[in-house]
Amino acid sequence: MVNEEKHDKGPLHFAIQLDDSVIEFYPQKSEKPNTPMTFGLSADVDTFEYLQTTTECKNLNKNSLIISDPENNQIIVHKMAV
Repeated sequence: MVNEEKHDKGPLHFAIQLDDSVIEFYPQKSEKPNTPMTFGLSADVDTFEYLQTTTECKNLNKNSLIISDPENNQIIVHKMAV
């Protein structure tokens, strides 16, 4: 699940918890138009299944899903082959 976060006086940003890791998206510091970012990662079967059941995601196929934040930044998660 994508969560809004703000630490002390820092900027509002979005975070995704993946087991012991956190991926955070911070706003651009310039006034230039924002272009959404997409990147991919591989996850073991347990993590992949956890993400499918605990996040708002779109399944691309049985081995890939997309997690998006409200600014349309995306993470494409691929299930690692066993």
